[in-house]
Amino acid sequence: MLRRFAGRWPAIDVKVVNLGGPPVDTEACPVPRYTEDELDEFEQLLQLTAAGFEAGDGAKLARVAIRSAEIHLRYRPNAALRELCEHSVEKGAWGVAIAHSGTIAVVLNKPVAVAEEADIVHFVSRRG
Repeated sequence: MLRRFAGRWPAIDVKVVNLGGPPVDTEACPVPRYTEDELDEFEQLLQLTAAGFEAGDGAKLARVAIRSAEIHLRYRPNAALRELCEHSVEKGAWGVAIAHSGTIAVVLNKPVAVAEEADIVHFVSRRG
């Protein structure tokens, strides 16, 4: 389902990271069987997303992304993604978003976060 949110897309620094792994055939992926608690949390995250757009708050949107990624890790475990999430937040990133495959991540940060960006890029390059 597509939703339209009031407000604007805030300025966010985006760094795409290929975490590696085999290609994922979306059509063949089983749909996760989310728990009732997870579905309730997704509803709360959707409300937080709407509030993030209304306020133009990139940090709020990034918090939604990283929490969604954490839930996703239960269904498609990925040690590299877990490490990237932990390291990025530790270094000051706002959050991390992931593709459904769990092999592509996006580090979300305040614009012009040069020092943190260099450290995250170094961390990622050591893995590859």
